Amino acid sequence: MAEIYVKNQLNDGLEIEFCVGDKEYRLEHNEEVTIDVEDGSCMYFDIAAPKKGKRTNYDRLKNLTIEEMAKAMMCPNELSICTEEIECNTLGGVSCVQCCLERLKREVDCD
Repeated sequence: MAEIYVKNQLNDGLEIEFCVGDKEYRLEHNEEVTIDVEDGSCMYFDIAAPKKGKRTNYDRLKNLTIEEMAKAMMCPNELSICTEEIECNTLGGVSCVQCCLERLKREVDCD
């Protein structure tokens, strides 16, 4: 017999459902479990999905992928609070979404 340790470290608001052998588990954000596993047991992760029930728009925004966030962002060149010079590449065939994605991936100093 062996033990496996599972912890949900996905973004807050996402839960995971899985089964080991004939037992089913559901873990919310930061929940953890240690499971005794017998030889030959199968483990199956079913879903990583938002918790059921109502959430705020802020909760939805926190769980966006980087690609979804780039689509939702305003063009960096149109932001009056933008502190960096960003050359507009739309004439070079680069869309605002691609530009936003590149900006999100750019490392910055957090002083």
